Amino acid sequence: MDEKQRLQRLADAIAGSGARINDPYGIDAQGSMLGDEHMLRLADWADLEYLVASRSQITDASLPVICSFSRLTDLCLGGTALPQQRIRASPSLS
Repeated sequence: MDEKQRLQRLADAIAGSGARINDPYGIDAQGSMLGDEHMLRLADWADLEYLVASRSQITDASLPVICSFSRLTDLCLGGTALPQQRIRASPSLS
């Protein structure tokens, strides 16, 4: 898949959320409507490198998807309904 195809696929997965794509490996969803339904569409997107989702609509239902991002280097989830203790307890995110 080339970069243009990756960008389109990523855009399709988060459509309607108000989140932005800065490159084919990251999502800026700060203060957006990005929710669990969008995260489920990203479940096979293992090479996502950053997700800025502070004050978005995701909940702990998105945690398994987030944990599947094996190349994730930057993650911001403050102000979401995802409890900090669940994030800290996740082995793949610690």
